[in-house]
Order: sequence, then C-alpha cells, then structure tokens
Amino acid sequence: MQEASAYTKFIYMNIQHSNKSRLGFSMIELLAIVTIITLLAAFAIPAYLNQIASSKVNSLWQLAEPAKLYVEGQYLKLNTDVTTITVAANSATATTPTSNLARCITIQDGVVSVVGDPDQFSDQVIWVAWTPSITSDQLTWTCTYAAAAATYIADDVPNCSVGSPAYTADLVCNP
Repeated sequence: MQEASAYTKFIYMNIQHSNKSRLGFSMIELLAIVTIITLLAAFAIPAYLNQIASSKVNSLWQLAEPAKLYVEGQYLKLNTDVTTITVAANSATATTPTSNLARCITIQDGVVSVVGDPDQFSDQVIWVAWTPSITSDQLTWTCTYAAAAATYIADDVPNCSVGSPAYTADLVCNP
C-alpha cells in the first residue's frame, strides 16, 4: 500500500509539473537569438548600403542619355562635328537634372558629363562622362568615370575605364 501511494504521488507530481506553462525565454535562448541577428546584420547592412550606392552611380549613367541623344542628333541631322558641340550645364538645350543625385549634366566639346551631387555620395566627387568618336561615319561612345565610382561599376562594361574629369571648363559642375 505504501508503494502505491508513493507511485501515485510521483505521477501526480509529474502531471502537475508538466501542466506548468513557460512564461518566457531563458537567458541562453535570448543570447543565441541576439547573436544570430547580430551576425546577420553585420553582413546584410554593409551589403545593403553598397547596393544603394551602386544604384545611385548607375542612375547617373541613365541621366546622360538625353544629352547623348542631343549630340547624336546634332551629328546626324545637322552633320555637325561632334567635337564642336558645347552646351552649358543645366541649359535648356542640354538637360536639367531630374534627380537630386546629379549636380549637373553638360556637353563640352561633344563630351557628355554627369556630375553627382556630393551630398548624395558621402561627400565624394562622383562623375561619369561619355566621349563620342566618329569612325567610318559611325558615332561610337567611350566612357570614363571617377576613381571613387570604380567600386560601384561592373568590370565588364565595354569601352569604359577610370579617367580624368571632362567637365572642368563648366564652373556649375565643379563641386
């Protein structure tokens, strides 16, 4: 009888213990979760910021397209020598930047330059430029860009390399 009573008491204690609900996480579980989140953030945040900067630099490429079309139009329609086409920055003939990323877009001696706003690029002077050339009556473009933009531009872009700025004559573009 004594054995049955001890056995019943043991079963009752187990049932009572298993019915208790957990009210929270243990300190070890919380530390493990915080460690995992910290490791993920350590890799994700720099990659995200790099992607944002890369998108900004690549948007400068797109902002120059209307000015490049203007140069091509002058060459094709008016048979103008591309090295004589010069348009002041942000004038009606060139292109006024439609983005707060660009300080100015200019055409100097046929070279189309887009200068980024340093406030948008962590106080770095970021610019991209396209130089036209005529070979066998065909207009082709080569590009140059600032050394600070090199980390954001793909290596496989044809006819493109780090160079010196082509916008020095236009004071509006100088940061």
